[in-house]
Amino acid sequence: MEHKPPVRMRRTSRNLEQVLLEAIGSESLRSMLSPFRIVSTGSAPVVIDIDEELLRTAIINLLENSVKYRLHASEITIELAFVDDSLVLSISNDTDLKDSGELQQLIQPQVRGSNAQHQQGSGLGLALVNDIAQAHGGRLQLDLSPPRLRVQLRLPRHYVNID
Repeated sequence: MEHKPPVRMRRTSRNLEQVLLEAIGSESLRSMLSPFRIVSTGSAPVVIDIDEELLRTAIINLLENSVKYRLHASEITIELAFVDDSLVLSISNDTDLKDSGELQQLIQPQVRGSNAQHQQGSGLGLALVNDIAQAHGGRLQLDLSPPRLRVQLRLPRHYVNID
C-alpha cells in the first residue's frame, strides 16, 4: 500500500458560511452554478478553525462535481447544519447514478462513476476532498436516494468555535 504524506494544515478561525460564499463566487463556479439554493439552519455565524485554502478547495471541488454530474439543470441545494457532534456541509443534486454500491469507491483515487464517461476528469477530486476532511478530523459521506445524490462534508464539532 502506498503511503500518502499528511496534508499540511494552516488553521485560522473563519466564518464557514463566508468561506462557502467565497467558493460559490469563484471564477470557476460563478457562471455554472445556477440554479442553486443555500439553506443554513443556524442564525449565528459559524466560526470554525480550518485551513481556509484547503477547505475552499474542497468546497469548490464538491460544487464543480455537482454542476458537472447533475441531471440537466436541476437545482443544487447547499445546506450548512449541526448534526449530532458534527458541522455538516451538504451539497445535493439530481443525478443519473443508480447504484449506491459504487458510492464508496468514488472516494478512492482514480475511480470515476458510471455517469462520468462523457465528462473530463481524473477521478481525483473526491479523494482529495476526503483527504482534506480527514486532515480536519472529519469525513466525506455520500448518500444516494435516486435521483438525489447528497455529498456531506462532516467536520467534528470540537473544531467549531461559537461565541
